[in-house]
Amino acid sequence: MTFQKICFGHKIKSLVDFLISSHPIAVTLREHVVFKIVPMLNPDGAFLGNYRTNVMGMDLNRQWTEPSQWAHPTVFSAKNLISDIDEDKNADLDFVIDLHAHTSLLGAFVYGNIYDDVYRYERHIVFPKMLSQVAEDYNANNCVYNRDPQKVNCARSVSQPRLSRQVLEFSAVLFSPQTRITARSGRDEGFLYSGEV
Repeated sequence: MTFQKICFGHKIKSLVDFLISSHPIAVTLREHVVFKIVPMLNPDGAFLGNYRTNVMGMDLNRQWTEPSQWAHPTVFSAKNLISDIDEDKNADLDFVIDLHAHTSLLGAFVYGNIYDDVYRYERHIVFPKMLSQVAEDYNANNCVYNRDPQKVNCARSVSQPRLSRQVLEFSAVLFSPQTRITARSGRDEGFLYSGEV
C-alpha cells in the first residue's frame, strides 16, 4: 500500500472507532444520524502500491460518469448505493462525503462544487464552515470550490447534479497545518487515533 493510503486508512479507522464508541458525542450522533460507510474503493490498486490507479491502471475517481460493472465494480456499486439511498422516500440523505488522502497540502480540507444558485452554494459551505470551528487540523485555506474540467468525472462533480443533497470531497494528510508539522511513527498510538474529533 502507498504511504498516503496507509495514513488515511488509520484516520478512517479512528473515525469509525469514534462513531461506535461510548463517547457522548458519538452516542448522540448515532441516535440522530445513520452513517453508511463504504470501504476503500481501490483495494487492489492500493495493495499493489498504486496511489491513484487500480490494478488495470484506471484512476477510479475519474470513472464516476459511467462506471463499468466489470472494469470499475467498486465505483459502480458505490454510485448505485448512493442513488438508491437518495431515491428512497424513507431515507433523508444530507451528505455524501468522499474521503481522500492528499499528497502535499497540509491539514484537512474540502473540495466542493460551485453553483449559479447562490442559496445552494451557501448551503453547500455550511458544513465546512462548522468543521473549521471544531477541527484542530482543518485548514480552510486549502479548501477549493470549483467546476474544474479535469475533475468532471470525479464523485463530487458527477453526483452533485443528480442528488438532492450536497457532495463534498474531504481530503487530509498526516500532518496538521500549524500545530504539528512533524512526522509520527505509524506505530505511535497517537497517530492511529489522529482522526478522532
